[in-house]
Amino acid sequence: MSRFLVYRNGANSLNQFGCNRRAVAIVTANNPEQARKIAEENLVFYANQTSEAVPESEADVDDWNTVSELSCHSELYFVG
Repeated sequence: MSRFLVYRNGANSLNQFGCNRRAVAIVTANNPEQARKIAEENLVFYANQTSEAVPESEADVDDWNTVSELSCHSELYFVG
């Protein structure tokens, strides 16, 4: 199993106003598709939003650290 940084793509006034791409979760999964599915089952994605999973080795360090810090305050940001 590997860790993936999951991004939510698509701005929405309810959860991502004015932001087209946001790192939302660090997920442990077998592959990117499974990571996306786990995140989509545990976080809010609206009809105009999609997910993208990036392996830890390819993830943006600042985005990874931001989600890691948020996971200290909320279980929503770390799944798996």
